[in-house]
Amino acid sequence: MKMFYEKDADVNLIKEKKVAIFGYGSQGHAHALNLKDSGVKEVVVALRDGSQSKAKAESKGLKVMNLSDAAEWAEIAMILTPDELQATIYKKRNRDTAWFSIIDKEWKLYEKSYRQYLKRSNFNEKFIQKKKLRLF
Repeated sequence: MKMFYEKDADVNLIKEKKVAIFGYGSQGHAHALNLKDSGVKEVVVALRDGSQSKAKAESKGLKVMNLSDAAEWAEIAMILTPDELQATIYKKRNRDTAWFSIIDKEWKLYEKSYRQYLKRSNFNEKFIQKKKLRLF
């Protein structure tokens, strides 16, 4: 297996690109801050309207956009939303900003189901979900 190190990468290739980080959880915030600290000039955090993470991202000096606007704006997009949302975000979307319309425009239709799906009571002792998302 070949190992790659910092000296093997040319960070200048990304410094002038417009980068959108979709999601600001454990992975999203780390990637966004790392890019900013590495000198990438335009880093945006893409969040659904009303996200509680907006203030956190802005407090770190990051610009926040809604998902559809960020998808249209970005040259590079990193999708770091929770795994259980990714299939729904992508489903029946075939390009560009339409991918993210479920979060921007349809979230209210799905929010209750996702919250039920992710409740601790839906996990067994091995942390495997008892009911599939489609059952909510």
